[in-house]
Amino acid sequence: IRRYEINFSLRAPAVASSGLDQAAVSDNSTVQFISCSTNQGTATINVEARVFSSPNNAGADICTADIVCDVDNQACGGLVAGQIAITTSEIITPTVTSVSGAPDVVRIHVAMKDDL
Repeated sequence: IRRYEINFSLRAPAVASSGLDQAAVSDNSTVQFISCSTNQGTATINVEARVFSSPNNAGADICTADIVCDVDNQACGGLVAGQIAITTSEIITPTVTSVSGAPDVVRIHVAMKDDL
């Protein structure tokens, strides 16, 4: 089993930046943990699993509830059981639902393991 992390840095996060940064997996994988932080203020986010062939269409949230990212590292409170398995026909993408206090960046970390 190989463990790895996918990282996103959204500069000047805004609801409009949802879905712009995307990542694919090379092998079927399982999401194990999601965390995030900002340099100031807050950004409320989730991470979606989207169909690879339609990356602009909304997907299913991976966290059971949105994460309010702040200057301390915050983590996803729980993962949606049916959404943690990411296949090679899917991509993952962070979505921003709200922003407060003008953060310059939101850093998002998705810990994965492949299913080999």
